Amino acid sequence: MIKLYLAAAITLTGCAGAPPSPPQQLTPEQIVIRDKARQDMAVCRFEAAKSTQRSQTGYTLSHAISDEMNDSMQRAQLYELCLQAKGYGANN
Repeated sequence: MIKLYLAAAITLTGCAGAPPSPPQQLTPEQIVIRDKARQDMAVCRFEAAKSTQRSQTGYTLSHAISDEMNDSMQRAQLYELCLQAKGYGANN
């Protein structure tokens, strides 16, 4: 029985794999760039959401779902355009 537990322990230890690598240390400049990008993304998300807000009183469920789908696509486009206007793009 002890041999079975020992074999199981050895097998499970081998499955553990390599320990995860430590997180990369960022330079102060990289931290500033990262924080600015996070702030820009938050501003763009807010502006896109604000631009697509509407009152949904008197809507049927199907109209509300259709409008939400359209608004969602429009928010995504506005978000992308906002980030592009801030200098972010596919190559950045």
